Amino acid sequence: MFLMLQYNTGYAKVNNHFVIKNVSHKSSKTSDNPILSIIQNFIVRGNPTIATPFLREKLHLKRSYLHEMADVRFIQNSPTDWSHSIRGDDVNQFYPALTLYKELRQIYNKKGFLVDLFIAECPLTHIIPDSNFEKQQVDFYSPLLKLVIEVDGINHEDRHQQKLDQVRDKFLSKYGVTVIRISTAQIKNKDYRNLTIKLRENYYTHESKIKLFEKYLENPSSYQLHYQLTEIYRFQMLIIELVKGEQLQFSDKQWDFAVSTQQQAQSLQLALEDLNKWLEVVGKLFNDSIALPKIYVHSSMKKEYICIDNLVGKYWDDTLNDPSIIYIRDDYFEENNYRTMNTGYIVNYSIKEDQHLSSLQYLLNVLYGFNTFNAGQTDIIINTLNRNDTVGFLPTGGGKSLTYQICTFLQPAISFVVAPIKSLMVDQVRSLNDKHFVDCIDYINGDLPPQIASDNLKGFTEGKFLFLVISPERFQQQEFRNRIQMIQANKQFAYAVIDEAHCLSEWGHDFRTSYLALARTIRRYAPTATFLALTATASSKVLQDIRNELDISSQNVKTISDFTRKELHFHVVEATRVEKQDKLAEIVNENKKPYPLIIFTQTAGGHSGCFKISNQLRNQLGLKTAFYSGSKPKDFETQDFAKYKDNVQSSFMNNELDVLVATKAFGMGIDKSDVRSIIHYGIPSSLESYYQEAGRAGRDRSDSDCYILFTKDGLSDNQRNILFGLNTKLDEIEKTTRVLQGDLNSIMFLMKKGLKDVDEETAIVSDFYFNYLRDNGVVHIPKQSDNEKIVYRLALLGLVDDWVIEWKTNTIIVNLNEYDEDNIKDSVFKHIQKYESTFTESAIYNNMELLDYLKVYESHSVSPLYKYAYILLKWYNDNVIYSRKQSLKNMFNYVLQFEDSDDFQHKLETYFKRNDDVYLLEKTVAIPHNLNNWWKIYYVDTNDKTVPKNDNEIKDLSITLSRFLESYKNDPALNLIEGITTLVSSGSLTQESKQRLIHSIKHITTLEDGLRKELLLSIVDVANEFLMQEEKLILSKILITNGYNSIEDKKIVNKSFEDKFSYGELVKHVSSKIKEVRIGGEYPWDN
Repeated sequence: MFLMLQYNTGYAKVNNHFVIKNVSHKSSKTSDNPILSIIQNFIVRGNPTIATPFLREKLHLKRSYLHEMADVRFIQNSPTDWSHSIRGDDVNQFYPALTLYKELRQIYNKKGFLVDLFIAECPLTHIIPDSNFEKQQVDFYSPLLKLVIEVDGINHEDRHQQKLDQVRDKFLSKYGVTVIRISTAQIKNKDYRNLTIKLRENYYTHESKIKLFEKYLENPSSYQLHYQLTEIYRFQMLIIELVKGEQLQFSDKQWDFAVSTQQQAQSLQLALEDLNKWLEVVGKLFNDSIALPKIYVHSSMKKEYICIDNLVGKYWDDTLNDPSIIYIRDDYFEENNYRTMNTGYIVNYSIKEDQHLSSLQYLLNVLYGFNTFNAGQTDIIINTLNRNDTVGFLPTGGGKSLTYQICTFLQPAISFVVAPIKSLMVDQVRSLNDKHFVDCIDYINGDLPPQIASDNLKGFTEGKFLFLVISPERFQQQEFRNRIQMIQANKQFAYAVIDEAHCLSEWGHDFRTSYLALARTIRRYAPTATFLALTATASSKVLQDIRNELDISSQNVKTISDFTRKELHFHVVEATRVEKQDKLAEIVNENKKPYPLIIFTQTAGGHSGCFKISNQLRNQLGLKTAFYSGSKPKDFETQDFAKYKDNVQSSFMNNELDVLVATKAFGMGIDKSDVRSIIHYGIPSSLESYYQEAGRAGRDRSDSDCYILFTKDGLSDNQRNILFGLNTKLDEIEKTTRVLQGDLNSIMFLMKKGLKDVDEETAIVSDFYFNYLRDNGVVHIPKQSDNEKIVYRLALLGLVDDWVIEWKTNTIIVNLNEYDEDNIKDSVFKHIQKYESTFTESAIYNNMELLDYLKVYESHSVSPLYKYAYILLKWYNDNVIYSRKQSLKNMFNYVLQFEDSDDFQHKLETYFKRNDDVYLLEKTVAIPHNLNNWWKIYYVDTNDKTVPKNDNEIKDLSITLSRFLESYKNDPALNLIEGITTLVSSGSLTQESKQRLIHSIKHITTLEDGLRKELLLSIVDVANEFLMQEEKLILSKILITNGYNSIEDKKIVNKSFEDKFSYGELVKHVSSKIKEVRIGGEYPWDN
């Protein structure tokens, strides 16, 4: 069976809508030839899209040729022929429609070519998507001109028929189509005055589009490149369809083609050579060697050849009637999207960098024009293609989006990308559209008109997009979940990409409630999808959360081996409060360039907020400035703050600003390569946020400067311990902060941001459950205030199974679990122990630090639900504040200890690097049964030999530990390693290190005897390897006074350390035994 296949893609700015007629409809399943399906997906990725590196080299084209290419429309001189389609009165030999069609050319006069853009007897459903008009036609229709011409016979004078005509005309008008009616009598009398007037009006309405044809007709030879690229593209699509339809096979000895002209022969040859290159590149990824058979191109049309009539600019008509010839013609419907991506099969690759990198690099050039990948990208791509759920951790500007885009193109299946911010969605899609001419992708968010959002979802369902960028909120809608499930049943989901994946974790600084059940929902409704989670910022705890949520092992976390951004030059500038604004102006003045500069502030309002600083710089320096913040500053007056922010972002991207002053709300996913300076006005809250924000400079790898302008706080030891100590209470921190005069004053004020009073929040959660959710089954509650966050808390308490949101009624639909006190208790402790293995019911009773927990836990005046909710929420608040304090402490220390840019760069590099130390810590921290592996962190395996780390490696370990310590307060392994490492590197213990070490030893000594002894032996072995005698003495005291106090323990310590303290303890023991012997018994040495 032969059909007319329709397409709408190409390599040039022309009408890329075309048809192929007389290709066999017997098509192989996509799964039979995934290589060809992938190649076709690449080729049809845009309208137009960029030709391959191979073709560009052959045709001497720059990759930017499409950006520079004029838009034009081809039209052949030979008229279209509708003599078979146009109906008339055969009995009376009266053919008014045919007469009109022939005379239209004269009516249009010099614009007579427009007649060739009309379809005769066009089905009405091709114009109006309404099945009520099935089997109805219009006499003539031009999609270009949105014009229907109807020839009305005498039957149209009937009133009933006139009503039907009016209904049709009204529907056509609704879709923007003009209808001109002319009677057969007017045609017979050649009365075309009214018709001419209306055609003229229609012409002026569509003049800009018509001029594209006139441009070509004025000078056809100027557009030879357009013509050849279009010929090549259409030949390629034909060859692919012939192979898919089994009219051609790669196993054939030779392929014989026949074409009409020498130019067509050249274009066909180039198309085949390029296709051969595609087969080589993609086939290699399958470890398959595929090549085309011998090719012969003939000039005479014989039935034993594949005869091709490929006329660019000639529109299909009634003359395509020879079944032995394959016709390729332009199509009239330039606005239609005929493209359907190949999306029925998932490839299980086995990619290895040493074997397949060249293929991946070629495809990189095809899509983006780059010759090599950025650091870390290939690891993420290869791991993902090999069907491993993957976390891709790349710094800002590292090219995260590219990794998922290449992966999706290498799967003949559909994927989706979850992105948390509307502007991020738009930027990702626009970047592919505008820079790389890829439009087989789109997005859905709340800013889209409902009809466009519906159309995009429909297109995704039909396979018109390779991937769709979606907000996480969509997965909270049952209707959308059902749609995903339906797609899964008919197609295949290759990848579920979670962009800005740190939003998955409640510990992340951009945590979103809509991410809470995301992983579970995707697994349920799109089970074939492989996860690819991408982030530029993730603390150890956030990364663990991502891995836990997506069930991803440590080995499948892929990142760069070197976080150094050599193009970034770091500066720390100190200034008093009085000097700070003038110093800022000085730095800005020194860094004025024809590129935008960004200043980051902690707040939107207030003396140091972005709004005020923006105004001050504008007044001081006369620069074009703007501010950007998440919430509107109190003093800023505007009706539409969201619109203001969109305008600021647009101005920034278009280089219309000299300075942008912003809070952290600006910049997630913003891809601007030419920022040359970043200034932080005050100490940032963490190294994570600092490096992400500083990393917005120099994305094009040009030298850029990053400043921290800070006001120093001269802290006493007592103040430092209060602000950064392990167990300091908030009221003490607040009291100390009030007297500070530097940056810590404002940043400590933000310490509690987003946290509620524990007693108040516990009461809210408990009351909410008993008011709304105490019944089993499914419950509807209003979506207001913090209700969804409360539902999430109840899910952690084991009371909620799942929930969806019905946006039309603003309702949360909650699926409840049965109320069971034992299950609530188990759920709470299980959740907390994911992060803090030592937090147990026993610890609440025995650890004085947990006295606040015990008071509520033992209380008889509150419900069991209240007790467990309190434990959950207090533990969460305590750990959030702890993490924020530790993160700030690290940032504070880096600023105070700043020596030069290179030293600062090295610390940042070590802090973010994923190396063997990180992998070992991830396998040890928060995993109780791996505690006995703690000592391995101090040794390096080289050439089948284990050697101790040197001094520099120990210093770097301290930096690595500091990052983990931001996430874990009470982990025995981490605290043990930190304490020992501090002793090794500095020869003494800080108050915090001593506390950590004591906490760890006290826990270890409660373990079962065998493990307890094993850990003691490993501690003294490491100490003997790394510690001096004085340091061993310090450790000996801590070990013996915090649980390792049996005679056997003391003997082990003394035998290893030979220190005075353990010796004295042994002497005391012997002395006490001697006293016992005086009364009676054996001497101790007799045992």
